[in-house]
Amino acid sequence: MRCCGQVLFRARRFIAFKNESQTLPVLGDRYATFNDVKLRQSGVKTLLAVGGWNFGVARMTSMLRDTPSRSEFIRTSIEFLRRRQFDGLDLDFEYPASRGSPPEDKQRFAQLVVASIYRLFVNPFTADPVKALHCAVLV
Repeated sequence: MRCCGQVLFRARRFIAFKNESQTLPVLGDRYATFNDVKLRQSGVKTLLAVGGWNFGVARMTSMLRDTPSRSEFIRTSIEFLRRRQFDGLDLDFEYPASRGSPPEDKQRFAQLVVASIYRLFVNPFTADPVKALHCAVLV
């Protein structure tokens, strides 16, 4: 019996991006063990979840601050997801333009989702058209 189609691994910190010390902890076999669910349950997709209520807004605002930062986040996210054999990213920003997040974050987050994530995760003309990554966005 199949219970679900997606399983989330909640990250405590951001995936590394240039000139930042905010990186995911090295969890070694925990990623592999988590992704082994795909061997036991056909058709299940695993997503790395970044963000959420307890994550706060400071790191998200830092990543959203400009186009190069957003692009670097997407580039390093894709590298990390492919290297660790995740099927996609669950991006959860609660809530842009509130809880101390500047008003500009709402537009910047939309730019991240529409311009960057769509182009890099879904576009069949990406570097690896064989395996598109999934993306779930929560706001």
